[in-house]
Amino acid sequence: MTLPLALRADILKTLMVEDRTEIRTIRLALYHSISFVTVSSFVLAAFLANSLLRDYLFYALIDALLLGIIWVVFARLMRDLYHARQCQKLRERLLVALDTAEGETGPFLPFQPAGDEVPSITDAELKWLPILATAAISAKVIILGLVLPHLVKA
Repeated sequence: MTLPLALRADILKTLMVEDRTEIRTIRLALYHSISFVTVSSFVLAAFLANSLLRDYLFYALIDALLLGIIWVVFARLMRDLYHARQCQKLRERLLVALDTAEGETGPFLPFQPAGDEVPSITDAELKWLPILATAAISAKVIILGLVLPHLVKA
């Protein structure tokens, strides 16, 4: 039994809405997680400086670990975002194919693998987030390296 054209279009439109929601969710998770870890680095430094801990290597180690977390989370979420964009592209192609004779009578496979799809949206602007976070945390580490020896003497 083949599905009517209107039902196929409705299914594809619903799946496209879900794809867009997933993309927004992944982008928000990326913004929030990188912002949280970056701010946490500064809060931790302020807390530890208040506790009279003056070991610079300890600060540097904590920040190196936080930078590692930022880049691992970024890489993972960008991969998820790429796959979500692939699914979105597949659904768009299937929706356009409904206008052809094969789209009306052929098998309807909205959940087929999307590995061959190349997304038209690259989300390249998101690469600035971890770069800016790395720059901010690195600047903080350098400043702490300059200031901590003077605090120890005082």
